[in-house]
Amino acid sequence: MKNFWRWVIGLVTLGLVVYLLTKVDFAEVWRLVVQSDHWYFLLAFVLYGLSIVILTWRFKYFLDPVTKSSFFFLLKNSVMGFFIGTITPATQMGGDPVRAHYIGKEYGIKRSTIFGVVMADRFYHALVSFFFVLLSAFFAFTFLPLSHDLKLLFQGIFFLIIFLTAAFFVGRFLHKKYDLSKWFGKLMPFLRKKKVRRKKPKKWKKIFLEHFGNFSEIFKKELFDRKLATVGITFSLVYWILDILVSYVLFFAFGTHVSFFLVMLVFNAGILIGEFSPTPGGVGLIEGGMFFLYSIAGISTALALAVALLSRIIFYFYSLVLGGWSLVNLEKNVGP
Repeated sequence: MKNFWRWVIGLVTLGLVVYLLTKVDFAEVWRLVVQSDHWYFLLAFVLYGLSIVILTWRFKYFLDPVTKSSFFFLLKNSVMGFFIGTITPATQMGGDPVRAHYIGKEYGIKRSTIFGVVMADRFYHALVSFFFVLLSAFFAFTFLPLSHDLKLLFQGIFFLIIFLTAAFFVGRFLHKKYDLSKWFGKLMPFLRKKKVRRKKPKKWKKIFLEHFGNFSEIFKKELFDRKLATVGITFSLVYWILDILVSYVLFFAFGTHVSFFLVMLVFNAGILIGEFSPTPGGVGLIEGGMFFLYSIAGISTALALAVALLSRIIFYFYSLVLGGWSLVNLEKNVGP
């Protein structure tokens, strides 16, 4: 069913993008790019680089209680994670297990322990992402031309979602007595169904519980650390703002001012499309979705296409070029 909806969303997005592309004057797009202020493009390029630095510093705070680490090594590890995430369907989390593998191998620590650190770090990243998604949706329903009553209804729904999420988060997940293993309780029957594991169920059960214990212990410990929670949320906020500023600044390169909240809305919608995209890393559909949303927001198709493509070109340079180099470098110095 999940794959079905991936293809539905992908095909619908692709159809809308193809329809709009028939109305684009590509000569106008090229003229806009050539005549743009390239200093703003350079600024956008630097802003995205800074966002990766912030992402790495955040993770270093989470890793330091386990082992002291090199920032430069973690920076290569972070960019490598972007590379894996871009070439695999899991856009945001595809590189996390690979990151844990190389860090564990470099510092001689169990991969399950490092993966617990990675997921604790990722949790606060996802929490802030969820906040930006809600903020974007609230902006959309507030400023789109809807009736007053309908706006109030949608705003009420989103406030209710925020309240219920916060209540669950505080009342259950952050409760120190909450048994995290309940999340994985259904995995054991799944493991027992595997033919290769039927021969020695006790051995596989022992291995699973041992590795889950390493993961669960460090995950819960770091998740309930107030200092790490503050660092995680703060750094994630800065990271997402820098990411959104990349597209925001690109509009200035073309002599156009667009609302920061509109850019935030389109950026987050593009990321969501990528999460449900059938293509590796959401390639093609993320930029297509951004192009479509900018266009229906009243921005000319030529300008919308130029900004969507340039913002993704910056991303692909860091994730594919630098990320690919980082993967090769890690394999050479740490081993496969």
